[in-house]
Amino acid sequence: MTGDADRADYAAVQQAREDLAEVTAGTSVTAAALGLELRREELDALGERIRGDTYRILMLGQGKRGKSTLLNALLGAKVLPAMPRATTALPISVVWDADRCVVLHPDGSEPPVTLPIEGTGISRNGEVWQALTIDLKNRHRPGVVRHAELHWPAELCRNGVVLVDSPGFNQEPWLQQATLNALKDADVVVFVIASDLDLEPVEIGYAKDYLRPYGHEDFFVACTRIDHIAEDERDGHIEYLTEYAQDSLRVAAERVFFLDSRSALDLRSTYPGSTSARSDELAATGLPALEAALECHLVAERVAVKILAPGRRLALAISALRTEVEAQQSLRKQRHDEACTRCATVRAELGPLEERRDQIRDRIDTSLEHIGLQVNAAARRFLLTAAEECPGWLDGIEAENKIGLSPFKAKQQAEAVATEITAALSAAFEARFVQWQADELNPQVTRRLEELAARLDEDFLAFTAQADKIRLVLTPMADAAPVLDATNRPTGERLLAAAVAALVAGAGAAPIGARFGFKDAMKALAPQFALGVAAYAVGGPLGALVVQLLGSVIAGKFLAAKAGSAIARSVADSLAEHLRASADAEAARLASAVTEGLGNLKPIACQTLDAEIEAILRQVAVAEEEAADKEGAVDDRALADHARTLNDHALRVEETLRNWQGR
Repeated sequence: MTGDADRADYAAVQQAREDLAEVTAGTSVTAAALGLELRREELDALGERIRGDTYRILMLGQGKRGKSTLLNALLGAKVLPAMPRATTALPISVVWDADRCVVLHPDGSEPPVTLPIEGTGISRNGEVWQALTIDLKNRHRPGVVRHAELHWPAELCRNGVVLVDSPGFNQEPWLQQATLNALKDADVVVFVIASDLDLEPVEIGYAKDYLRPYGHEDFFVACTRIDHIAEDERDGHIEYLTEYAQDSLRVAAERVFFLDSRSALDLRSTYPGSTSARSDELAATGLPALEAALECHLVAERVAVKILAPGRRLALAISALRTEVEAQQSLRKQRHDEACTRCATVRAELGPLEERRDQIRDRIDTSLEHIGLQVNAAARRFLLTAAEECPGWLDGIEAENKIGLSPFKAKQQAEAVATEITAALSAAFEARFVQWQADELNPQVTRRLEELAARLDEDFLAFTAQADKIRLVLTPMADAAPVLDATNRPTGERLLAAAVAALVAGAGAAPIGARFGFKDAMKALAPQFALGVAAYAVGGPLGALVVQLLGSVIAGKFLAAKAGSAIARSVADSLAEHLRASADAEAARLASAVTEGLGNLKPIACQTLDAEIEAILRQVAVAEEEAADKEGAVDDRALADHARTLNDHALRVEETLRNWQGR
């Protein structure tokens, strides 16, 4: 499955990661020796990111599009449950392990449960099968298990890659929420559609409203069931569907793959461990081409996310520590009376610097509060407007179920009509919500974030300038060595760069981090904003609407009506009444969901500012210890050793960035 060149690339990336992790650990030791605890914590967190991150490939699509069968073909065995109906009940992560088992993670505080896998797959209707598949009798509520890990010796998963099967979208609300959670954590998305079906509006809408807001611009499209198209029509159909995917999903033609997953699975399971047996037949299924494209993409992503982004951030930390060492060396050369005077001046000037930090914190709080109020007001207007529009949505909706003349079937028929109308109105409301989000909500929040970003750019640079002046009072010396980053911006912007690098540390945001500006970094918060809206949509009126209205149907609210049209009007009136009654509460809940999604901005910004103040206070403490001739200050020899170590680390990081830049 994986060629020698791909394995070499993986090995080279892994070696570079290990080198960066080693440098990060050594730099953390230096930060601790210098008494910079916040710097040490930052470096330790960076080291964990370099060593521990994995790459998650998510199979995403509507139910019954062949996601599980495709994943089984990648695994080379009929492992995961796959049936003609919607099957997968929860996200299933496949990780490499020679010992085959399934680890079930229940909801709440219950510990995980490990169940071994006997043979080549999961036994149908066994305990594991039941935990992983949708319970048709209780499909409207989630099961006990929230997610599962399949441990399996899959070649594609050997290098930290995790394959994820998802329940899919356009299903029960709890299944949609599980899919959204998986999408949030995904690094690569394989969008699965069916070759024998036209793209549906819900599929096109999902790509526009969820994939791209979550940062997945370059997703893959897997068109399964190409074997369902007659051979003499296949070439023309492939050309048609490729162009359709390009226009509707906005993906490049080289990202669209046509697959016969079932035949690929049969070949892989019949000839396990062999890449040569019937290689032409396997190539004809399209699976090797998809695997090769995924592996190339993952190598490139490893370079961006595992090497370049953390490498630039590590270079910033090393530069800051080199500045600290030079400052402490300068402090040791000062005379007693001069040092005391400088320390007193610096302590006096730290007050205004801390006030500026507090002003930045307050500005972020105020801006997020304003965003919440704006979202609240906009959402309330939308819900009330939707309530007025609701009766008009009945135009064009005609129930297939009818009410006959038999009085014995009247109740059953009325329930069927009401259920059908409820589903149609729910779909109309969801479409209206998505349109409102794209046309009104997203632009409003984006404008607010851009305004905040512009002010934060100014605030951080002003804070840095003030901090540098304080440092010059304490240790009048030349500027520290320049920051080793691709933009070659001056050291005076180190705080802005460090904060932005932390803010965009998530998957897919490394290119933004290289630009070191809050205005660009705010784009990386779009997935968090989208997550808040999506979580609200699934758990709010969009998710609860069907259940609530069907409850009214069962209670007999609409059954007194004698005709389908009367029932339809009753359902529409009930929906409008529900929207009006819940407008205030639901608007507040949406506002809360959105602001929570943006909540990581404040702690990251403040931690960066606090670390700078901590560094200055440490320099003052060193100067005061030297002035008082007390033990505890780092001696000249130790500082020289630290300087040499940091210089070596800087050169190693610089060489790594130079070697991998542009790959």
